[in-house]
Amino acid sequence: MAEQTAHWYVLGRSWPALEQFKQGMSILGIMEAVSSCPNAFFNVLCHFFEKLTAEVFMNLFTIVLGDEGSNKRGTENLVMSYWNDYLQDVDEGEVTVTFSDISFFSCCCREVPPLGLCLSLGFLHEPEDNGSQSNFPKANTCAPMLQLPVTHKSYSSFRDAMTFAIPNTKGFGYG
Repeated sequence: MAEQTAHWYVLGRSWPALEQFKQGMSILGIMEAVSSCPNAFFNVLCHFFEKLTAEVFMNLFTIVLGDEGSNKRGTENLVMSYWNDYLQDVDEGEVTVTFSDISFFSCCCREVPPLGLCLSLGFLHEPEDNGSQSNFPKANTCAPMLQLPVTHKSYSSFRDAMTFAIPNTKGFGYG
């Protein structure tokens, strides 16, 4: 009886949905093609999470830069060099933060979904309510946008601020 219950629970209750899916795939001849050459469709129908590297992770972001030749742009170029170095440190395990942590901080996704992510990377030029500029990154998970601080004059200061802020920000999924 337990075996029959398990069989129904796993297969029986999902059978109508599976049959409807197969019928829809048969309309254009896709089901027959998949049945005859399953290996050819494996990459199309199955998704495996890609191991993130510094280069892959950087390509997830669209960078929002200030006007070329402006003072802001010069500062942003320096911060971008810090950001690229930080991603290399993450990739090499030099810091305790992972790409999954940065992704979760930026957009509440620990893994890159099958259809990808559209993230923006901006800079914190504007002062806070207290009149000073932030030393720590900020994220808008609805947009989604990661904003990097522009106050650091050295890479080690930038790295320390990022490594402190990202895992210590309480948000979605933290108890």
